[in-house]
Amino acid sequence: MDGVFSDLNPDVLAVEVDDYTKEVYKLMKVFVTRYKKHQVQRDERERERKQNFKRRSTVHDARDPILLSLQKTEEEIAPPAAISVCERIIVQLNDFKVNSTLQFD
Repeated sequence: MDGVFSDLNPDVLAVEVDDYTKEVYKLMKVFVTRYKKHQVQRDERERERKQNFKRRSTVHDARDPILLSLQKTEEEIAPPAAISVCERIIVQLNDFKVNSTLQFD
């Protein structure tokens, strides 16, 4: 980061930007995979809760505390902020790559 801008080697700079972009893609993939896994687990729990509710509601009174607890739905899982941060970084790296075409005399 120190030094004259014209002393930068455009080929090395392009390779480094590509490497950073690949690393951020990998990191984003980790967050997306984890988020999807949590969504699937939540959906499975919700499905089981509905099945339990149907079974118990036919047998028990509607004022049963267990039955009332089964009526409550789980909150929706929000995507982690890290995913949007990674997306912004990738956009910025791509913009930098496009705008950093160096021409030497």
